[in-house]
Amino acid sequence: MKAYQLLSRYYELKVQAAITALVYAESKKPEHRAEAEKLADDAMNFYINQTAPAMQKLDPIMQELQGCVMGGLHGTSIPQLIEDEKKDRADLATLFHWPKNP
Repeated sequence: MKAYQLLSRYYELKVQAAITALVYAESKKPEHRAEAEKLADDAMNFYINQTAPAMQKLDPIMQELQGCVMGGLHGTSIPQLIEDEKKDRADLATLFHWPKNP
């Protein structure tokens, strides 16, 4: 896959996880929680195993062309982006205001 296709797939997974997390926040059905968690895991794993390695290959090219790393003008490194993705996954319940006791 090309880099833009990898990013597109990652964002599809991320949006699916977010929508399902919102559904669970309203429905409080265990099956919705399980699906949201699975999709969030899928998005995180896809990012770590597919998207980030492609970005690492492109990073030197982007630095030469644009003078900044793939993380953008803020200079966020790819390892930091991976850590941010892991944090998003760990904070899923908080981010989407899930009930305290599932």
